[in-house]
Amino acid sequence: MLTDRVWEALVKSFASQMKSVFTASSFVKEIFTAGYPKLLSTIENLLERISRDTDVEGVPPALSFEGNEQMIAAIEIFQTAFLGLCLSRLSDLVNSVFNMSSRGTVPSKEHISRIISRIQEGIEAVQMDVRLTLLVLREISKVLLLLAERAEYQISTGPEARQKTGPATPLQIKNFTLSQHLQEIHARVTSIIARLLTVASDILSPALGTIYGVACDSVTPLFQAMLDHLESCISQIHDQNFGTLSMDAAMDNTPGFYLLLALSLQEQKLYAQGL
Repeated sequence: MLTDRVWEALVKSFASQMKSVFTASSFVKEIFTAGYPKLLSTIENLLERISRDTDVEGVPPALSFEGNEQMIAAIEIFQTAFLGLCLSRLSDLVNSVFNMSSRGTVPSKEHISRIISRIQEGIEAVQMDVRLTLLVLREISKVLLLLAERAEYQISTGPEARQKTGPATPLQIKNFTLSQHLQEIHARVTSIIARLLTVASDILSPALGTIYGVACDSVTPLFQAMLDHLESCISQIHDQNFGTLSMDAAMDNTPGFYLLLALSLQEQKLYAQGL
């Protein structure tokens, strides 16, 4: 049909112009890349307008589904650049907040809020298009995995992190603060995607699970030390041979071990509250 040939020529010309702009003009390239969601929306509105204005009863549509897809594909080069830009911006922010050269420094709440806000802004910028939203979520998933990797590197596991007596050590406070930050990211991002399609949760769930796992790992050294200590106390009770003692000796000895266990439990409770 004549309309098919005209549309094919139009799409080829448009695709050629888009490729030329992408390679020859850095200024326009930057504008179309950063503003790709608006560019995509403009093209989709144009296609919808053409379909609506040429909808005549008894006449084949002037624009087929394949024609729509060809027009969208003509700006795909900017879509790829846009997704790369989203990934690099978020990755740069995570790398600056969780700096590998400053392992002993825990990010502030403001830093964590900035990461969450940037993720939310990235999702909101593409919410008008389901397909683009899912593509952006895949990039965000990569960023969350990077964040989990950087946070895991910050965890302290030395003797000071496992200390069970006295006030909380600086390393224990750092680990607990890190755990709280990661739980905040997990909760906030989960809340954001809860308003999206179910498939959005499917895309981010593995990365969010990794974030939560690192949050737990950051406090594991201390709680494992507490558990080992309690198991040692219980083992001491079981090792006592009360049958060989006289009744008076058993009565004198038994409370001591149970008192030891009770004091140990109370000690761990107070210590955890202090953290």
